[in-house]
Amino acid sequence: MTVLRIGEGIFSIAEIVGIFYLLFMFSEKRDTRKWKDGLLYLLVAGVCGLLICQRITSGLYSRYFMLTCIGISSAIAYLFFKMAFWRCFLLAALYFETVSFFDLLFIYVWKLAVKERGFAENIQLQMSMERVIIMALSRAILLVILICMVHSRATVRKVFIKYKKIFIVFVLLEYIGLYYCDQVFVFMDNRKIDTYFVFFPLLLLFVMVWTISFILYFEKKDEITAIHIRSDMMEKNYQDMVMLYQQRGVIFHDIKNHLVILSALMDEEEFNKARQYIKKIQEPIKALDQRRYTENRIINSIINDKDKKAKLCEISLNIKVIGDFMTAIEDIDWCAILANLLDNSIEACEKVPAEERWIDFDLVQKNEMIILNISNPYCGTLKLMDGKLRTLKEDKLLHGIGLESVKYAVEKNNGTMEYSFMEHIFRVNIVLLP
Repeated sequence: MTVLRIGEGIFSIAEIVGIFYLLFMFSEKRDTRKWKDGLLYLLVAGVCGLLICQRITSGLYSRYFMLTCIGISSAIAYLFFKMAFWRCFLLAALYFETVSFFDLLFIYVWKLAVKERGFAENIQLQMSMERVIIMALSRAILLVILICMVHSRATVRKVFIKYKKIFIVFVLLEYIGLYYCDQVFVFMDNRKIDTYFVFFPLLLLFVMVWTISFILYFEKKDEITAIHIRSDMMEKNYQDMVMLYQQRGVIFHDIKNHLVILSALMDEEEFNKARQYIKKIQEPIKALDQRRYTENRIINSIINDKDKKAKLCEISLNIKVIGDFMTAIEDIDWCAILANLLDNSIEACEKVPAEERWIDFDLVQKNEMIILNISNPYCGTLKLMDGKLRTLKEDKLLHGIGLESVKYAVEKNNGTMEYSFMEHIFRVNIVLLP
């Protein structure tokens, strides 16, 4: 009996640790001061103790105690994980209701298998090997679900926030299903209750799984579409820079031919024609005139192109570049990082008064490390949602594709990216270790 009690206690503790791990996974930030960590661990231990005591004194399942656990867990998460209370409550409700649902489902299936009168009542009220096995089975399923959620953490968080109303309906329906499941312990031999249990809760479970799978399918489809758009954008930026460089090369390659023609005009003293010819060839040369910042032709092309764009928008682009940047970073990655960030900065500056438009651009190479800092003013309010900037644009699919392209290229080159926005100044810091 002692071994069974220990097993039940371990599974009860695992149940509480699971919910707080899930809440931690969905949190965006947390106060990491030692005294708060200590208090959090103490409160979690207290909830574990309450759950163990409830199962020793009252039984395996209590719908009212389940509501108590949901309330306590939500309050602790709200205080320590900096999450909105609705999110804490919804996560906790889904978690505890699902655990209870699987417990009751296994009790019912086992009851049908053994056809033993009073089996469900014995599992509910008395400690037994069957009760521990049922707890182990339901917690094992829960562990698999948690592992899958951790593996697709970003998608799960996005789906949960985006479709919160659907999950609210699930919580209500699951609670109604658990209400019917309670009857398993009240009317043990009533065939009508068997029908309730089989039809309503299992139908609910099927609908939940189907709906979540449907949502994940479309989210994955949107993600793949966004990846294709991102690749197309990167390729377009890259091709634009290559084309610009090639055009510049062609024009300057033809300089010797222009000099021959000018020399002939001067020899024939056709000075007016010579002046007209000089004006004619000046325009394309001026259009493609580039300042040389580094030994990397793509970086030069990007910076010069964005500098011209900034001047057209009356933006002061302050450029500081140190290094040759002849590294293993691919040209298309430079396009993804520099073109997207500078385009974002220019777009943000266009929305502020003309006299306040500026962009600071620092690109420095220190041995094998590359440091990029970009800052600019912005108007309005920026918000973080699920660790990402919240867009005000109507096209939600395209939201964040620019920054996601930057992030992808940064991670590909063993780098880190951080951004901040305070006092209406947006700053991006990137460190690359190619």
